[in-house]
Amino acid sequence: CLFKQIKTICFNLTHEINFNNFPNNLHQFFSLAGSNDHLILVENFKVILHINANSTTVQNLFKINHSKLKKIYLADNINKNPYETRFLKSFTNLTNLTLNSCEIGHLFNESNQIFSTLTNLIRLELINIKNIYKISNRVFKGLKSLKKLIICYNLIEKIEKNAFDNLKNLITLELFHNTVKTIEYGAFDCINSLKEFRFNFNNTEVENRIEEIDIKLLNKLDNLESLDLSFSGISVLDKNIFNNFVNLECLILSNNSFKMFDFVILKNLNKLTHLNLKNNKNLELNESSSFNHLESIESLAIDEKENLQIKLRSFKSLKELYLSNCSTSIFELDFLRQENRLIKLDISKKD
Repeated sequence: CLFKQIKTICFNLTHEINFNNFPNNLHQFFSLAGSNDHLILVENFKVILHINANSTTVQNLFKINHSKLKKIYLADNINKNPYETRFLKSFTNLTNLTLNSCEIGHLFNESNQIFSTLTNLIRLELINIKNIYKISNRVFKGLKSLKKLIICYNLIEKIEKNAFDNLKNLITLELFHNTVKTIEYGAFDCINSLKEFRFNFNNTEVENRIEEIDIKLLNKLDNLESLDLSFSGISVLDKNIFNNFVNLECLILSNNSFKMFDFVILKNLNKLTHLNLKNNKNLELNESSSFNHLESIESLAIDEKENLQIKLRSFKSLKELYLSNCSTSIFELDFLRQENRLIKLDISKKD
């Protein structure tokens, strides 16, 4: 009866443990450490594995049939011998998989199809993967149930045309803290179910980094609700890039270096409620700049610019305003509180 209310257990294993006496409905969370660990599992257990282990532990683990396994977090694995192609093949019922600092870069291509049997996987995280420099065509083949894909803190330089083929149900794609220089046309065409796309913190110091986002790269993502392109060194956006984004609610373009930014490119974003343009040095407002088409904006983050106070009157729904590099006093902006029912005003002063 001790285990009746327990949902999670953590073990540091130094010897063989048999869980035959544990109740069948117990969810176990194992943290494995050591070089000679061996694990015996009951087939009908639903198990969550958290593995911080060396190569011996992991290789022994993958020899066992884990047909009931639901979640794996595999981190900081020190492998003298990188994983074999078949190392994930038996985990057919996995729903969540995180691989952090693992030696699978050599397997990350179409021919190996390391994810092909994981048809029930819903969430996949690939963090700081060793020796992965591109997202190859159809590398995610088999992941027909995948809804969230996170690929971050890697050295990815290229995304191939058919990289995300077969991910028909993908809702969230996060590609941040990479070093992408090339995205082939059509790379995102097959994931038009996508609602949230983060392509931020793409290293701005990388030579030949992406500076222009072409309309052809994103024009099939017409179901997007949130788009984050911040901290990516972008200087040019196609003037029609957002024309199909009729469902977009959140747009983050902060910390880039636009040579020119015309607010007319946002004209079709009738559902947009959150807009972040902070820390764009060359973003200027002129007399012709109009915000009249952005009446739905509730949260705006922007650097203070000449004529900004006048332009802010166009935001009839504004509730939150974040002004950076500001020389205006808070009293000069009090008209926003009175006219627009502003409930939050955040000002960071110029140095």
